[in-house]
Amino acid sequence: MSAPPTEPFFPGLIFNISFFTAGDESVTLNYVNNNFLKCVGYAYSRAIATTFNGGIFALGGISTSDITATGTITAAFFTGSGANLTNLNASNILTGTLTVSRGGTGLNTIPLGSLLIVNGANTLLQTTNLSWDNTNSILNATNFSGSHSGSGAGLINLNVSNANAGTLPIGRGGTGATSFIGGRLLYGDGVNPLAQSANLTWNNTNNTLNTTNVNSSAYFINGSPFTPYTLPTANAATLGGIKVGNNLSIDGNGVLSATSSGLTGADIF
Repeated sequence: MSAPPTEPFFPGLIFNISFFTAGDESVTLNYVNNNFLKCVGYAYSRAIATTFNGGIFALGGISTSDITATGTITAAFFTGSGANLTNLNASNILTGTLTVSRGGTGLNTIPLGSLLIVNGANTLLQTTNLSWDNTNSILNATNFSGSHSGSGAGLINLNVSNANAGTLPIGRGGTGATSFIGGRLLYGDGVNPLAQSANLTWNNTNNTLNTTNVNSSAYFINGSPFTPYTLPTANAATLGGIKVGNNLSIDGNGVLSATSSGLTGADIF
C-alpha cells in the first residue's frame, strides 16, 4: 500500500490511507474525483483542472479561480460577484431594496392606495395627498389642476372664478341665463331661467321704478295688500272730486286758474 500524495500535490488535504493501494496513486485520484475531498483548512485547486464527481467537504473554505458544476451547489452563504448568475428566483430575495436604476421602485413598503410619482433616477415618491380608492374608483388629491372628466361629486373648495363653461340652472341656485340688459328687473319663470322685460325697469340714478301697466290689487304696504282710494264725485251733499270745467285750468303745480275769454258780464256776476 502506497503512501498518500504529499501535501504539495493536494495542499491542505487529508486522505484516508486505506484508500491507497501499493504503487497506484491513480486509485486515490479516481476516488477523490468520484467521491469527496475533506480538509481541515482551505481546499485549494490545482493549477490544472480537476473534476470532482462526488462531494467536496471543507471545514474552512474553498479557494479557487473557477468552479464548474453540472448539478447543484448548496451553501449557507455565498460571497463575491453574482454577475454571471442566471435563472434567479425573485421570491428568494430576502434582503436589500431594488433601486430605480435596476428596474425597482427603491421603496420597501407602499401603503394601500398610494400612487407612485416618478422622481428621475431617484427612489419613487409617494404622498398622503394623492391616493386611489379602488373600491369606489375615486382619485383623491389635496389640490387639483387641469382638466377633469367624469363625476366631480367629491370635489370641494371649488373656485367659481375658474368656471369657463356651462350655466348654473335655477335648480342649483343660478339664474339659468348668461346675460341681462342693464336696468331690467328679473322675474321668476318657474323652473326656467329668470326672465326680463322692457316693460319693467329700474332707474338707479333717479331711484325710479318704470312699468307699463300696474295692477292695483298687487300693491302691498308693510306686507299688507293696498287698494288705491278713489274720490267720489262731489255734489251738494258729498265732498269729493271735481273736474276742470270751461275756462278753468290746472297747471303742473296744482294751481287752478280761470280765464274770461268768451264770458259775458252776466256770467261773471
